[in-house]
Amino acid sequence: MTKPTVIRSQVVPAFLAWLRAHGGDADAIAKKWELPPDVMTMREIVVPLATVHGVSDDIARALGDPNFGLHVGLKMPRGSYGLIEYIGRSAPTVLAACRRVVRYGGLLNETHTLAFEEGDGISILSQRTPGEPLVGGRHANEMFIALVVRVMRELTSARGAIRGVSFAHPAPPDTSEHSAFFECPIEFGRGENRVAFASEFLRAKLDGADEALLAVLDEQAERIIASQPKKSDELTRIREQVRVAVKDGQPSLERIAELMHASPRTLQRRLADEGTNFNQVVDDVRAELARHYMKDERLAIGEIAYLLGFSELSAFSRAFKRWTGKTPAAFRKKD
Repeated sequence: MTKPTVIRSQVVPAFLAWLRAHGGDADAIAKKWELPPDVMTMREIVVPLATVHGVSDDIARALGDPNFGLHVGLKMPRGSYGLIEYIGRSAPTVLAACRRVVRYGGLLNETHTLAFEEGDGISILSQRTPGEPLVGGRHANEMFIALVVRVMRELTSARGAIRGVSFAHPAPPDTSEHSAFFECPIEFGRGENRVAFASEFLRAKLDGADEALLAVLDEQAERIIASQPKKSDELTRIREQVRVAVKDGQPSLERIAELMHASPRTLQRRLADEGTNFNQVVDDVRAELARHYMKDERLAIGEIAYLLGFSELSAFSRAFKRWTGKTPAAFRKKD
């Protein structure tokens, strides 16, 4: 049985708060999906990605608004994405903003990955989720792309620079509102979300540029990154594949090597060059995910063991004590 992808979600609290602000019964939907009563006040919550999809679809039905994700992206309050948003807004140019958002995106969410491709004529900012072709689901996808385009327009005068947008999810029945807002070619069913814009737009200056503030925010973000274990790009890619595979049980060296388009021997050599080995990488990924999951009190300890591929709770408890020095129950009680 395939285990669900679990994600740190900022959109679930934001979407439920939007529903409540528009007169909907946010409490009923939160209860249906077994979310904490104060979820609307939280900045983020750890949930299965399927919950993000389900909550979003329920909100759209409750509002009678099939495009509500698009509407949230157009109206989301300034600062909703905290440090990373303010870094992007304070950058001197579009290029500087894109590079920083991609660099610091992992501080916001490790499941969705951001990439930036600078081309000769067209440059692309993309969002994808390994193993999840729908990424965040229709409403989260449309919110994200609408927010990116809206902020670009707010901070620059180059309105016509957006050359195309793409969405991971299939096209809805009516895309007229999308066409009216984006004013560019739109593609659906791409398996990732993308904004394509003219490369000359990269040099456009941002109205919110603040060199002094940016230096402070950069320092703060870099300090957070520096406090995390150092990983090369190669090791990061291996860890991402292990993170996706671990929900299906103990990942095998052969399977991860296949996903990395390498032989098992080559993968072992790459890991040795990084000063580690495959079993250690799997153990490190499980330990990292375990700490994240334990912060979500909705997840029972047995569920966390299942999400991490442990067939027995006792095996998970032993591993967790080795990682933290505490049993899962003691760790959660302390927090």
